[in-house]
Amino acid sequence: MTTGQVDNDCQTTMDTTNQTVEHLLSGVFTRRQLRQAGWSRCQVAYQAKHGSWQPVAGKAWCLSQTRINHAAAAKAAVLTWADGVIWGPSALQLWIPDAPVPKQDNLTVAITIYRRAQVGLRPHHTRLLPEEITGLGGIRVQELQSAIVDTLRDLPLEQAKELFAWLLTRGHIIRHAFVKVASRRKGWRGALRLNYFKDEVLSNAASIPELDCHDILRQSLAMPTGWSPNKLVRALSGEAFCVDVLVEELGKIVEIDGAAYHQPGLGGKDERRDRLLREAGFDVLRLTAIEVMYNKPATIEKLVEFLYPAAKPAHLADLDSIQLPKPRWWHRHTHHKPKSQPRRRRSQR
Repeated sequence: MTTGQVDNDCQTTMDTTNQTVEHLLSGVFTRRQLRQAGWSRCQVAYQAKHGSWQPVAGKAWCLSQTRINHAAAAKAAVLTWADGVIWGPSALQLWIPDAPVPKQDNLTVAITIYRRAQVGLRPHHTRLLPEEITGLGGIRVQELQSAIVDTLRDLPLEQAKELFAWLLTRGHIIRHAFVKVASRRKGWRGALRLNYFKDEVLSNAASIPELDCHDILRQSLAMPTGWSPNKLVRALSGEAFCVDVLVEELGKIVEIDGAAYHQPGLGGKDERRDRLLREAGFDVLRLTAIEVMYNKPATIEKLVEFLYPAAKPAHLADLDSIQLPKPRWWHRHTHHKPKSQPRRRRSQR
């Protein structure tokens, strides 16, 4: 039998069984599964050679007309490493497909033993507790709150803050579960950053400008206590308003307005709200989100003049001496050990 006849026989057999493979294996399969299903080495080699299949990730394949998505790559990872768990940003994309997670070329898989990296797969050596592992469509995936915590540790700072605000404002972060998982990461890389996010979860911050304003109050103005975020305040008319920052001892309220609150028709509501709050005995300061995020010196000056109009505290007397807020993990990464002295030769001793 010539090579052309073998190819024709293989082509006829494959055309009749491709739909069966896609139905039984949900479009993602390995060569070992095909051999167990009764395919010969010749048939498998023919399909791989002539482009009827395309690689997905690791050792998994799919039909060439099948669209490869994140779920297919996750199933390919499980087929390649049976003991693996989809971890971190990759798991978060499975739970929340529209989350603003930076696109990654490789799928991250948590494993407990050493494995070499495969095409499209990145091994991450870590141990997850049994309650942090769950199933999603037959795939072992990291639990949602645990995936959020590890994603925030893994991403760069600005991207992590943007993702955190997006998840928090849409109700994807459960307060007690997030704090519980973050407390387990004590001593891990990025644990100091998690302390910052834990404080913001407990303070119910709802946007990135609010996070920056809280940083200014805690660090630059040295006000760890005495103010409350997202607090309900009741006016004399009986109406209740949720204010961004309430300094109850001083009777001060700070509101942070984003672009959505400056649309036509909303100015009258803000003026009425401020009037009712002033009638209840509160002073109101409104800051724009752009000012809080990109002009922190001016924001600090406005807050100092608003909170301490008569006599400023000693540490706020000179505004030029105020340090802009830096993350708590800043000094840890900027600390440099002194260089060791070069070893002298015997002739120089």
